[in-house]
Amino acid sequence: MKKYLIVVWALIMILPSALGQDKLRVAILDPSASGTSIDEGTKLAVQELISSTFVNTGKYIMIERSMIDKIMKEQAFQNSDMADNSQATELGKLVGANKVVLSAVSLVGGRNMLSIKIIDVQTATIDQQKTKIVNTNDLLDVVEPLTLELLGERAVYKKQETKFDTQTQEEVKEVKEEKPQKSNTSMENQVSIYTGCGIEIMINDLPGEYSWDAAMRACPQGWRLPTSKELECMCKSKKFIDRFYGEQYWSSDKKSDKKAISRTTNDCEVENEDIEDEHRCRCVRNRQ
Repeated sequence: MKKYLIVVWALIMILPSALGQDKLRVAILDPSASGTSIDEGTKLAVQELISSTFVNTGKYIMIERSMIDKIMKEQAFQNSDMADNSQATELGKLVGANKVVLSAVSLVGGRNMLSIKIIDVQTATIDQQKTKIVNTNDLLDVVEPLTLELLGERAVYKKQETKFDTQTQEEVKEVKEEKPQKSNTSMENQVSIYTGCGIEIMINDLPGEYSWDAAMRACPQGWRLPTSKELECMCKSKKFIDRFYGEQYWSSDKKSDKKAISRTTNDCEVENEDIEDEHRCRCVRNRQ
């Protein structure tokens, strides 16, 4: 019986590794900048968007950021060194990665070019590379779809609800001819593509302020109020979200019959407010 238990325990310990052994280990490094100046928040957003896209495919094992930072510090690597494929390959080997992902933002004719490439650690060669030139304000909007293209996945570029599907020219032509739909609040359903919170976020607040009951009914079809947890993430990520600077916003979570949860954008603290109080609303929806 004792031997049997030992065998079962060994299988439990080995099975997770066996199931994941065919997944590539990927290290995603900080973006580099050339000819343009992007702040640390934007660099972090680009890195996180690339990382989350890899994770959501379920096909890769991601090297922890803390491990990469530790090795870089121990080996005295500089972020500027990572533009060199050989340096990136060396770092990849040290952290136990199969692939290294490098990204770069360059200023081109007044616009930004985003480049993302996958480097094979063993051969030090580029497996895949994708680039796209966009206006500065649209930079974060294209990171996820460009990464999906890099991975051979279906990619949809969204701007003001007009979709640009990368699959075929015929499909792109059809989509471009569509007009943006209007919501029942006479606002365009424009989407701020910040996916760090796992949701799509309307680019504007709803006009005016609402009681909680009115707020729950105010979002147009297909949209909703964020949960308290989602609203917390939005608050902490407000620098990446368009025009998100109202003082206090309703969540969809109710505390009691007469109380509901709101959050202020200045400190992200939870407030239990009377449902008759009036606050701002920012509608969200699940990622499409």
